[in-house]
Amino acid sequence: MPAGANYARVSNAIGISSNYATIQEYSNISSMKWTFEPIINRFFSEYTPSIFSYGQTYYRLNCYGYAFCHIYNDYNGAYSQLPGDFCALNRKTDVLPVAYYTAPSPADFMNNVVSNMELDAERLGYTLTEYIPNSSSVDQFGASSRLIAVVTSKHLFHFYMQHNDGTWSHKEGLNPISNHIQIDGFQKIYLTNDNIQQYANHGKYSDGALRFFIITRNAILDHPHAHPSNTEATQLYYTDEAGDFKSTANTIYTGTTSGQFDFKYDIDYFVFQPSSTKNYSLVSSNSSGDDINAVIYDKNGSVIVDESNVGQVNTSFYATIGNRYFIKLYNQSENPGTYTITIS
Repeated sequence: MPAGANYARVSNAIGISSNYATIQEYSNISSMKWTFEPIINRFFSEYTPSIFSYGQTYYRLNCYGYAFCHIYNDYNGAYSQLPGDFCALNRKTDVLPVAYYTAPSPADFMNNVVSNMELDAERLGYTLTEYIPNSSSVDQFGASSRLIAVVTSKHLFHFYMQHNDGTWSHKEGLNPISNHIQIDGFQKIYLTNDNIQQYANHGKYSDGALRFFIITRNAILDHPHAHPSNTEATQLYYTDEAGDFKSTANTIYTGTTSGQFDFKYDIDYFVFQPSSTKNYSLVSSNSSGDDINAVIYDKNGSVIVDESNVGQVNTSFYATIGNRYFIKLYNQSENPGTYTITIS
């Protein structure tokens, strides 16, 4: 591989979730080898059924919550994820019927769903742009945006989400996510860019309306921390903007960063970029006194610190300027709640 090649597509390089990595060459001539360092792609999206199964992190999401990445820190298990549920309070009168609504046609029902989606997006701080495919296959997104699809019958709606490898998935109610549909109850059709237009409106959505939308919201970054039933919450807000994967990790520097575990199995990732080469300390604080664990990875994905079952994190690590270090945080006690970490 020539030294002038700066990028390469790799599969599961160094255990990261993204399929993309930069290639870096050691300057030491005697060692002459390549390393892989993940690119931070804010719009990355992948099919991860293990965390969307029963009892796991996102099991309370429905199709809309899944495609839009909406989950609130309502620790009691209640949730509401209809298009229009997340709009600003002063726009609630503009919300159109979507719950078990019988419209004159699927297209009329689609207009209601899209109008409510736009109200939600306005409050959440991102834009929706309609995408119209110009062939039987849809384009691949993910560099600076991502793609979702919505299908409507006269009284039902359903959402799908595109992934960074050209596949699609969806989530029906409280069921686990799936990257396929079933025809006649038994034939599995795996969803891809080539067939999503053909199979999105199958079964109870047959002859329904189908539209695609580009989202400028990060695929999986962090979750809104204002409950929709809170009448004082005119705007949704984000406590930490920590990613759920290395590939969506939020960049932090020295100083104190606030975060929040939103649900029982929530994991937060940060990426630290040192300003100089030296030893750094990492200390956590949690008001409930829960056991906060930290794992620190170097740019190659190797674990350099594993602080588990220690109460609060209080450790140090050596970092080199110009490199990235990934910090994984989770609550050993599996409780939602806020925390801070300080790097000095």
